[in-house]
Amino acid sequence: MTDLPELLPAPLRAALLAVSAGDAVVVGGYVRDQLLGRSSADLDLTVSGNPAPIARQLAARLGGVAFALGADHAIHRVTLRTPVESVRHLDVATRRGTVAADLARRDFTVNALGWSVGETALIDPLGGLADLHAGRLRLASDGAVRDDPLRALRAVRFVATLGFTLDEPSAAIIRRDAGLLPQAAGERQRDELVKVLDTPVAGAMLRLADGLGLIDVLFPESIAAKGCIQPKEHYYDVFDHLVETVAVLDMVLHEPPETEPQAARHRLLWAVLPGAEALRFRYTEQVAEGRTYRALLKLTGFLHDISKPETKAMIGGRIRFFGHDDRGAQQAAAILERLRFTSRETRLVELLIKEHMRPGQLAAKHQLPSRRALYRFYRDLGEAAPDLLLLNLADHAAARGPLLSDEAWAGHAGYIRWLLEQRAPEQGIADPPKLLTGHDLLRELALPAGPLIGVILEAVREAQAGGRITTRDGALRLARRLAQAAQQPAGA
Repeated sequence: MTDLPELLPAPLRAALLAVSAGDAVVVGGYVRDQLLGRSSADLDLTVSGNPAPIARQLAARLGGVAFALGADHAIHRVTLRTPVESVRHLDVATRRGTVAADLARRDFTVNALGWSVGETALIDPLGGLADLHAGRLRLASDGAVRDDPLRALRAVRFVATLGFTLDEPSAAIIRRDAGLLPQAAGERQRDELVKVLDTPVAGAMLRLADGLGLIDVLFPESIAAKGCIQPKEHYYDVFDHLVETVAVLDMVLHEPPETEPQAARHRLLWAVLPGAEALRFRYTEQVAEGRTYRALLKLTGFLHDISKPETKAMIGGRIRFFGHDDRGAQQAAAILERLRFTSRETRLVELLIKEHMRPGQLAAKHQLPSRRALYRFYRDLGEAAPDLLLLNLADHAAARGPLLSDEAWAGHAGYIRWLLEQRAPEQGIADPPKLLTGHDLLRELALPAGPLIGVILEAVREAQAGGRITTRDGALRLARRLAQAAQQPAGA
């Protein structure tokens, strides 16, 4: 045991002493975070007996509710109505054997630290405190990954979130046991992956994961991308392009330190984007529980060209990838379903990958898109339009790699700004004011109710957004012509 200053808030320590007679030991992440000077919302406890009554008494003393987790009721959680300092959740589990033996079963030495409530002392059977001070991530045992294969991916997450270095013996164990990762449930793999993607170093962590043999296991679809050569416009092969796209999104979606050369590009982009604050907020919002739009956009970046190898062809002396957008959307959907993402997340990723080249195809080279093309773009993308534009920017920057000039970055950022400006209500493009309703068509044109009504209304809106009609009378004239054409007998 190592003596250190008290790690627990006084109300928590008093409650734990009262309900466990000093038997409770705080373990894992809370101890680690306290020693690193970080706050933590979750506190894990082990007790020598049944955790259920301990959890109920804690809930009664601290003001919260207690309930069992999992079908085996091995862990009981207390959720506090009002946090004690930063702590909102307390998980209580039965200790297996001695405190030291129980801690030695954990994943990493820095998480195999315990704080004895009764003795106010640190318990450190594996040298985790020294690893903590050295910024070193070390597996708790040779069999740690075999005991729970998800720990291989969790190692990457801790390197990302703690800024630690994975020690080489641990890296060797992970490489040896990487193939066991599919034994972990898809949703557990998903949650660890998302935590990695939500950090500012996701691109670098994907490279670390690849070096550990984890990417080939997590995304076997990406294996063929390694060494898949692209046209001369691309600096990287397909796989490195995918990773670099994520690295660019790291820079776009997180504010880099001023000392980094990419900081100027980040500032320039966000200075010109219309509605920048609302956009920044969007990427920190959750698209599903515990998963942000930011992480999902980076996952899209990693998958957006996943089908290039299977669609690669040499045509007229040039490498082409016809259909990789459609095929990639299908393949990405299958990957997200395998990892238990929600249907909402899957649909968004599918849409972005299917349309990821569209911003560059809205008009001929050196020309601006027409109002009609813009209307269709915003109609099809909806609220995902900014996501697609940032993905397209990252895709372009990753294609050029270190050859991308600041001028080219500024030019692409300016194009995105212009496209987003066209979405403003006063432009009348993305959502033109309504000139006709379905009731108008039923009444004025005596049309029967049916799908033709929707087809005509959409054609009117498109013509209105394109500037071809501006009045209700003009809209009715167009609707009448469309209705007459639709009612003509085939071949007439």
